[in-house]
Amino acid sequence: MMKWRYSLRLSQKFLPKAFLSIASKYPDRPALVVGDTVWTYSLLLKHAQQIAFVLHNKYNIGPGKFVMLMISKTHSSAFTSMLAVLLVGACYVPVDDKKCPIERAGLIFLLKLTCVTMPMYQ
Repeated sequence: MMKWRYSLRLSQKFLPKAFLSIASKYPDRPALVVGDTVWTYSLLLKHAQQIAFVLHNKYNIGPGKFVMLMISKTHSSAFTSMLAVLLVGACYVPVDDKKCPIERAGLIFLLKLTCVTMPMYQ
């Protein structure tokens, strides 16, 4: 089970800015707990920025783009990937990695979603 610390009730537009603010104030505090693993704000931000760099520079992802994320909701990579997409100003479309039928593949092309294989972090 995962949980966020310091819950925010902000729109998607302001989430990256708010996260960066909290991460700069409390870099060593727990941001995410995945099982027995605790992610600090600085570690979560570091991984998200690495993914954001690749999304922006290799795939030209930025504001106005949609990125389909086929990742497990019970893995920390879900949170780092979502945060990375938001950091570059794009919108993520979450798709359950175990329940995505092949028929949805047409939706990817119809909506012109960018599909990126995200690395799995432990």
